[in-house]
Amino acid sequence: MINIICDLSFNFNRPYCGIANDSQQILFFLQKNKNYKIRQFALSKKPLPKDVETIKGLDFVKNKILGLFGKKVNIPTTDAHIFFCQNPNNYQISEDTKKITRIHDLIPIEYPKKVPLLSHILFRNNIFFNVAEKNNFFVCNSYTTRKSFLKFFPHLREKTSTIPCSSSFNMQDAVMEKPEIKISNDFFLVISSLEPKKNVLRLLKAYEILLSKEKQCKPLILVGNIGWKNKESVEYLHYLKNKYNHKFFHFQNLSKEQIAWLYHNCYCFIMPSLVEGFGIPVLDALAFSKPVLCSNIEVFHEITGKASLHFNPFSIEDIYNKLALANSNSNLMKDLAKKSKERYKKFLPEQIRNMWYNLIQNLYAK
Repeated sequence: MINIICDLSFNFNRPYCGIANDSQQILFFLQKNKNYKIRQFALSKKPLPKDVETIKGLDFVKNKILGLFGKKVNIPTTDAHIFFCQNPNNYQISEDTKKITRIHDLIPIEYPKKVPLLSHILFRNNIFFNVAEKNNFFVCNSYTTRKSFLKFFPHLREKTSTIPCSSSFNMQDAVMEKPEIKISNDFFLVISSLEPKKNVLRLLKAYEILLSKEKQCKPLILVGNIGWKNKESVEYLHYLKNKYNHKFFHFQNLSKEQIAWLYHNCYCFIMPSLVEGFGIPVLDALAFSKPVLCSNIEVFHEITGKASLHFNPFSIEDIYNKLALANSNSNLMKDLAKKSKERYKKFLPEQIRNMWYNLIQNLYAK
């Protein structure tokens, strides 16, 4: 029996973020294996279930503050073979326990201006602490992320592997619920927070050009919370909502069932990010066999292959041109939808589950 402790702090503190989704999917895979004994751990101000271990007097935010000052936190793991955690952290675990650290991206140190300053400092402190640990192994969510990781830490090649994220949805029994909206299908869908690296502002400006030139322009639904450094994006969002309230819609904090409905009924999914470590919303679009319109960045090519239409994320004109092409060419979108369905076969849950099982078995045997 392999004893594994899973850190679920993101699940209880930021349940709608991609990291929490990845954490939940991995926990689901591990709990299915009868050879694993799973213990759950989390730091949170919120009340935790009785079966979730924690450290009294320490919560998610307080621990981040300790991390900003380079302070370590001791986690008792003497009876665990493996401690699994999302993102580099300041956890000091027992010497006999192996740590698996999930690496989602290197953006805070690779592109520090695209994240808040405190996020940059915290990530920098934690990752340099983590890479110095003897029994730490790093699992990246994409080959793109692994390449970035090894650019900073080339000496850790043998301790670094890649296992992609899995879709947020179980396609065999996905439950759907329509949000409060009058349109029923045939719309562009964007799922993204409003922050600099997500590049939503350029997309919205390109979409307004499409609205001004095309009488038969499809509606656009944006789902996402307000992030940081977002003043211009928020102002433009409100401007579009007021001027084109029959074409542009914005939602926050939708349920998983409502998001599933949007994926199922959309005409095309769009993701305009400048940088990403993976891009779970793009994978979710593939899971629903939807055509994808996305930035011409390395990781999106890695995920979608030929099942997408790419644009230069820095060019409003190019984004508009691809929007116009998608808006007018339904045959192209049908062809991309077929390719999406085929491409998703590379990310089936059972394949990703077995990758985790093989990794854990290999670490346990060392």
